[in-house]
Amino acid sequence: MLKASWKTGFALALAVCCVAFVGCKPSDGLVPIKGTVTLDGEPIEKGTVNFAPKGGAPGTATGGPIVNGKYEARVSPGKMAVTIYAQKAIPKENPTPEEVERGITEDIVDIIPAKYNRASILEADIVEGQKDPVDFVLTTEE
Repeated sequence: MLKASWKTGFALALAVCCVAFVGCKPSDGLVPIKGTVTLDGEPIEKGTVNFAPKGGAPGTATGGPIVNGKYEARVSPGKMAVTIYAQKAIPKENPTPEEVERGITEDIVDIIPAKYNRASILEADIVEGQKDPVDFVLTTEE
């Protein structure tokens, strides 16, 4: 009788755990999105894309890395302000002898114009169940 009670109790506990975990998914209210980011027609090799609720709307500021022109992020639904950053190393034109000695022969420069980050004009409307990619086609033209 004790063995039957142990097995029954174990089966019941296992069933409760299964019910508790089946169908569980993050309930953070964020929507998974993905897309591409290009600058003058070329994919951004490495950078970040950031989303923040516009105008004090509720939501979470989030973002994700850009790798080979593609990104994925989990974003609050609603109208979002978007900022995009990317940098690259360029050779210093006239490094000082001290810089050369220390191996500092490159400068890191922003490649994304300010109109897409510090003074961003970018926006995105994110909806629950977003299926379409959220792509950003950037240009260096004023």
